[in-house]
Amino acid sequence: MKRLLLFFLKYVVYWLIILNLLRLIFILANLSIIRSENIAFWHISKSFVAAFNLDMSMLAYITTLVYAFATISLFINKNFIAKIINIYTYIVLSVVSLLSIGEVGIYPEWRTKINSKALVYLKNPSEVFESISFLNLLALFFVLVSVMFIAIYVYKKFVEFPEGHNFSKWYSKLVFILLTPLILFYFVRGGTKEIPISQSDAWYSDHMIMNDAAVNTTWNFVFNYIKYSSFSGENPFIYFDAEFAQQRVEEMHQVETDTTINILNSAKPNIVYIILESWPATVIESISGDDFITPNFHKLEKEGVLFTNLYASGNRSQQGMVAFFAGFPSLPITTFTNYPEKYSSLPSMVKDLNENGWNSSFYFGGQLRYGNIKSYLMYNQFDKIIELENFDKSIPRGRLGVHDEYLFQRSLNDLKNEKEPFFHVVFTQSSHSPYDQPLQNVIKKDISELPFINSVYYTDKCLGDFFENAKKQHWYKNTLFVIVADHSHVSHKNYGVNTFEYRQIPMLIMGDVIKEEFKGTQYDKIASQTDITTTILKQLGLDTSKYRWSKNLFNPYTPEFAYFEMNEGFAWLNPQGQFLYHLGLDRVFRNDFDDSQKHYVDDAKAYVQELFQEFLDY
Repeated sequence: MKRLLLFFLKYVVYWLIILNLLRLIFILANLSIIRSENIAFWHISKSFVAAFNLDMSMLAYITTLVYAFATISLFINKNFIAKIINIYTYIVLSVVSLLSIGEVGIYPEWRTKINSKALVYLKNPSEVFESISFLNLLALFFVLVSVMFIAIYVYKKFVEFPEGHNFSKWYSKLVFILLTPLILFYFVRGGTKEIPISQSDAWYSDHMIMNDAAVNTTWNFVFNYIKYSSFSGENPFIYFDAEFAQQRVEEMHQVETDTTINILNSAKPNIVYIILESWPATVIESISGDDFITPNFHKLEKEGVLFTNLYASGNRSQQGMVAFFAGFPSLPITTFTNYPEKYSSLPSMVKDLNENGWNSSFYFGGQLRYGNIKSYLMYNQFDKIIELENFDKSIPRGRLGVHDEYLFQRSLNDLKNEKEPFFHVVFTQSSHSPYDQPLQNVIKKDISELPFINSVYYTDKCLGDFFENAKKQHWYKNTLFVIVADHSHVSHKNYGVNTFEYRQIPMLIMGDVIKEEFKGTQYDKIASQTDITTTILKQLGLDTSKYRWSKNLFNPYTPEFAYFEMNEGFAWLNPQGQFLYHLGLDRVFRNDFDDSQKHYVDDAKAYVQELFQEFLDY
């Protein structure tokens, strides 16, 4: 009995060492983020203590099958069972290590733990690989192989299941068989408390990265997958009677008078959307005060209306596309483009423009299969879609596609022959990791996220060159430009991903078709990325009744609010304050509203309930 019990003791200690080694690797790999937040060493070290209960819960799950095999070994061939347990351990070790090292790879870009949404990218794993520099990819592979080698070596030398254990007494077997599952259940559940263990048990810090370090990666992934990979037609955000939620949403979007301040001097202009990959508002001088990142964008502000209080609905490009072309908000937990069968339920700005005489095109220097964007664009019936495969192979490119300067050149060349009026979309990609754009290190300041900041500077230069040449074209004088980010990104300001400061993005509506009195002005009211659709269509005099989630920002009576999804939760902003809630943790991150303002919290809850229900009903 002693040998078997010693094995289980060593097995537990072994796994705790492995889990904490992986945690240490995560912390070391993200030291730049930790330093930027000025987190003290003692606070970092607390993550290993805070992680213990969730680690033990994960370990209890892992050990359950080992217990089952060990019980069988009491009655049949022990050597055979020992081999099964050892192979099982190696398989679990591989999965745990792969998830943890994979998380190390994506965290600097995503700023969230790996979850069930990540499985979507496994359909096109090249998206992940191409988003990481070759050296980083090599380093991750080296770390993964090293961890596996060390872990297997230590297991073989010190831990392996004993082949010759023996329970001499029948009651020893009985105690082992009956007592072990009780111990495992205790740790699986996280103790004897009424509420079972959850990620919240590992949360201890005001710094999101330290909570992410403490939460067991495998436990979090499995829990997230089981809970959210399939909805079974059930809405996880039920707070009110369905009728009440629907009515509340309708009331939120009601306006005293359906009117529009028309800022255009042309009834049927060409429209050019320039969608900027990952640009946060913090790179814009007029918003952040920093004048060294986007000087060309700043010059263009004099020619239009700058939106200084606009928020992205989601945090992925595919979410941005749905917001732009359908005026539909991003969903918590899942992404609309994962469900092509639901596309037909969405309205389409592109189809509306096509039907009213515009010729539509979409240009991107990378591959549109990522995030299932291409299927969504094809559903929208763009007359022409240009992506990486349509560029000559001699054109310089990075890991993700042709550099932005060549994308803009192709756009300008093709627009010379485009029939007017046209709706033309240019989607940049050089400011996406791995940031291998040709200018490289122009900005040499001692700031965080410098490779990203330099990539934004490069795209801004391309933007300036594009407009310098576009102004010479015959179509320019009758063209409306909408320059906007698809989503935000962490910048030198280091705002947390689940904050409105992080989710704020720039938008500039400009061109010669803007009336003179509106040029050089700013729109400072709270607005959402989803509002762009109705706002532009209203300027064109087109019907917007289908776009129930999108507001007209040039209606003086339009209510001010913005929403964004945060993986397993949602956030709400209005002039009175903010509300942020995480469903998986059942945790309110922030609530600025007192009891007398509870109706604002109800607005947020009704909004996400009705939004998710509408998605399920499609």
